[in-house]
Amino acid sequence: MHKDKPIEEIIKNIEDKNSFLVVAHENPDGDAIGSMGAIYYILKKLNKDVVLFNKSNIPERFYYLEFVKNINSFLKKTDYDTVIVLDSGELSRTGLAIDNLKYECIINIDHHVTNDYFGDINWVDPKMSSVGEMIAYIAKEINIELKDKLAECIYTSIVSDTGSFTFSNTRPATLRIVIEILENGFDLDDFNRKYQRYWTLNKVHLHGLSMQNAKLYLDGQLGIISISKDMLERTSTTKEDCEGIINYLRVIKGVKVAATLREDDDRVKVSLRSYGEVDVSNIAKGLNGGGHKNAAGGSIFLPLQQAEKFLVNKVEEFLLENS
Repeated sequence: MHKDKPIEEIIKNIEDKNSFLVVAHENPDGDAIGSMGAIYYILKKLNKDVVLFNKSNIPERFYYLEFVKNINSFLKKTDYDTVIVLDSGELSRTGLAIDNLKYECIINIDHHVTNDYFGDINWVDPKMSSVGEMIAYIAKEINIELKDKLAECIYTSIVSDTGSFTFSNTRPATLRIVIEILENGFDLDDFNRKYQRYWTLNKVHLHGLSMQNAKLYLDGQLGIISISKDMLERTSTTKEDCEGIINYLRVIKGVKVAATLREDDDRVKVSLRSYGEVDVSNIAKGLNGGGHKNAAGGSIFLPLQQAEKFLVNKVEEFLLENS
């Protein structure tokens, strides 16, 4: 069982306080959503008053999680004992107007190496596979079983941020949490049906079009797929449908850094992936972003074609400096 000072402080806070605001980063992924749900079910089990907030619309692929209907994109209440911020390297990533709130404490629970420790209580552990795994340890410390809806949220976090247990952040401790969830009766077949089978034909068309647009640079060390607004319009898809495209590049022989660039309103959103010792979080820091060693992201404020050239130069500089 995981023990350290921050988790003890967090548990004392959630036991002593009554009203909680739980938030995660904008454009939430599986870990952001899953960890929100996990802490929500823990707090409700303790009969706490809980409000959930995310500034973005919740992607339809997470609608199988029953609690998401309780996530607010607008806050009517402004007074809380504690604000719990999940999976966010910076408070600004939540889009939360913190200055408009009254609160006693901010708890920051995260696993990004680039986290800036903005909380009054900070539990930041880059070794963790996911924030959902961290919430599992909180549940275990206060003797709440990892089962039912809580388990579904934790598993969503873990399976999302480990790439279905293919990323290097999959630790023995991570798998022990999964084993415990399975031993408590988790229906893996039912989960996979809901988690995986949500694609539309339009999304298939977008992925096919994107793969035709794949390019290799730097003697095959860098793979890039650029996704324009026009590609989304032609396939009647949205930015959520771009999820997973980067994985096609990661399996190309010789590719050390995989990148997708997606044209947005005022910027180009960049996603970066790598294997082993290539730390793409350092590249992301130079792109107004951050993340993990092998999974990170940022933004480039240039037109799409110029952004692609800019990224190639950044990655080339990084690989030369770290060769």
